[in-house]
Amino acid sequence: MPPVQGPAIALRRNSRSFFKEAVRAEVDRLIASSPSSIPDVELAQQLFAEAQAAPQQEAVQYTIAEIRKFKAILEANGATVLLFHMPSSPAYENTPLAAKSTKLASEAFPSASDWLDIAVDRSQLRWTDGMHLDPRSAALIARFMEDSSDKLMASKTRS
Repeated sequence: MPPVQGPAIALRRNSRSFFKEAVRAEVDRLIASSPSSIPDVELAQQLFAEAQAAPQQEAVQYTIAEIRKFKAILEANGATVLLFHMPSSPAYENTPLAAKSTKLASEAFPSASDWLDIAVDRSQLRWTDGMHLDPRSAALIARFMEDSSDKLMASKTRS
């Protein structure tokens, strides 16, 4: 079957543009709304209780090895790979599970150039359960990452 050409391609491109604008409008709406509180206190308590145990070192080391492997493959093919620490609530970040996992990842990838610092106003972030971002906060993080990606791409095209 020959490739589709002409008006069908234009329609597809316009649909993509329309979809992109609709998503951007929804993200803008979410960001403009006010922060909410944790809706699932019971689930948050359960997650905090489970996070009191330190992570299994072997599992974390395996995951880090996998990240390192795929990062190397992507970079060998010309991609820029930045790691990031997804913000969680201060209470969750202080649990043994989160603190140890973060420490091990930071030790495995010690170069600041490996990391994208999620520089958003943390007072504006909320979590559904202490660990998972609510929709508004996820939109804030996504917008920050999109802007950071655009800046990175612009700097690469200038060099």
